[in-house]
Amino acid sequence: MRSVAIGMLSLICLGTGTDCSDAVTQSEPLADLQMPPAASDLGEKGTSADFYADTSVIEIELTFAEAEWTQLMAYHRAGKKEFVHCGVAFRGTQFPDAACRPKGRPSGWVDEPKPQLVVAFDRWDNKGRFLGLRRINLEAVPYHPAPVRDRIGMWLMHKAGLQAPRVNHARVNKNGQYYGLYMNIEHIDKEFLERHFENPTGNLYADGYMLETNKTENNYQRLWDLNDLVIAEPLAGDHSAFFARLTALLDLRTMLRMTAAEVVLPTSDNWSNGSANYYYYDDPFSHRFVHLPWDLDTFLTSFSPPTAAIYNFWGIPGNENPPNKMLQLVYQNPLWKREFEDQLIALREGPYREMPAQVTAVCQQIRPHVATDPHRIGSIEDLDRDCQDIKNGIAARIQYIKTVLGR
Repeated sequence: MRSVAIGMLSLICLGTGTDCSDAVTQSEPLADLQMPPAASDLGEKGTSADFYADTSVIEIELTFAEAEWTQLMAYHRAGKKEFVHCGVAFRGTQFPDAACRPKGRPSGWVDEPKPQLVVAFDRWDNKGRFLGLRRINLEAVPYHPAPVRDRIGMWLMHKAGLQAPRVNHARVNKNGQYYGLYMNIEHIDKEFLERHFENPTGNLYADGYMLETNKTENNYQRLWDLNDLVIAEPLAGDHSAFFARLTALLDLRTMLRMTAAEVVLPTSDNWSNGSANYYYYDDPFSHRFVHLPWDLDTFLTSFSPPTAAIYNFWGIPGNENPPNKMLQLVYQNPLWKREFEDQLIALREGPYREMPAQVTAVCQQIRPHVATDPHRIGSIEDLDRDCQDIKNGIAARIQYIKTVLGR
């Protein structure tokens, strides 16, 4: 198969005169900081909506035979993404033979006090589903005392009107004992497409190039057409033919909106940074590729400071990604560049200004669960400092964007 890595994109009604209010999900207030009732106290079993509700920290039960847990930890130490047998339960719904494996970048696993996990329900039986879900992601990034960035980042993506995964926090119990607090991140797969798109039968690509659906057909032709178009276009010259062809293949407005949302955060290893943390959906309804956001766990860290460049931040020195050529070309269209800037300002003056309150609410919600997490990162004071650092970074980012754009 030829290489198909070039860059990435997403959605937009901000700055176009279109009312975005229907597209933006309004978050519920995080008022209930209590644990949900035990499964035996519930009259009804949990649902997918319950599983990703953000009004409280949910509780997930994982069970492992001793040999399976030992094998999982051996895989974790060896940097292998191999599955073992495990059981899952949530509010009275049980899945006794799921599959669990380590999640994330193996090079970072040595720093993890608790393994991040992918839990698959279709590993041993292709038709296996849990609350209608094929897989779940339990994330516990080892480098930040405040385990909130993916949740806060995806909150912003939802507020921007993008098709983004649901994220909440979960207390994960292993064989009946509290093992640790995780971010519970919805998997992007066929079930996700069914929730978000009129026609969910198209090709879905993880990292912009790995086919996740329709693997039997294994047809990459349209993705090759898009990538070949970008690769063949010189950076200098008249791009009018390229621009016309690009709009026929790509949902440009979604791309500009997702780019603006990543830039306002800012991120360091995503679509706007020339990295591969995003999804493409080749939507049969619109006949265009749509960008979907993924993996926002590095925003406002040492890897993505408040002064990260607006148009060409490929990462900090020594940790750069290859430049995103598609964006380099798109910004040469004055109308598209202006629309990106309008989107950036609309997000900065709208949901981004609301983000400090969201950070406070989420940090307060999880604080008692972090305090009792036997595998937490740092002290509870470290959590508080990290939460405050995010809020300080937001204020600095707002000022930086104003300085650069002059508006």
